[in-house]
Amino acid sequence: MVAYAAQMNVQTGCGATWCRYFPITLKGLALIWFNKHVPKGSIKSYSELEKVFISQFAAGRRHKKTSVNLIEVRQGETKPLRNYIKRFNEEFLKIHNLKDETKFAALLAGLQPDDFKFELIKSGVSNLEEAMEKAQMHIQATDVFKISWGGECGTRQKQKPNLGETSKSEKKKK
Repeated sequence: MVAYAAQMNVQTGCGATWCRYFPITLKGLALIWFNKHVPKGSIKSYSELEKVFISQFAAGRRHKKTSVNLIEVRQGETKPLRNYIKRFNEEFLKIHNLKDETKFAALLAGLQPDDFKFELIKSGVSNLEEAMEKAQMHIQATDVFKISWGGECGTRQKQKPNLGETSKSEKKKK
């Protein structure tokens, strides 16, 4: 609406002209809504048109991100730490004026209960910067280990429990 008003101010100051040309600038759902819900002649001024349009489409505006959005970022049971850290960083960069304590708490809350989370807590890490350093070291160590031993880098592989079954090595001994 602001861009449209600025453009029309350059060309003409007449409110009736603004109203007449406004629908031409619309497309998609906005145009469908306008044609369905704004009958010809029902709008008496540009300020009225602006109010009607903004009240309809105000919900479509992007909302500011909050700490709740950051806390919702979770690692996922079989997802690599690398992916979680990347998504976490992307999300926290979208949030303004967020305290370090909140970021750190959200990072811990989103981690899977595994060796990395245990070591992070055990080592006494108390802020986001230290936690990110530890995460980078863990990711690098995991990469080196996976490359050395083969397998997919950074993924967790769950072992199926041995429910009384004889292993291959035990069968060879018999």
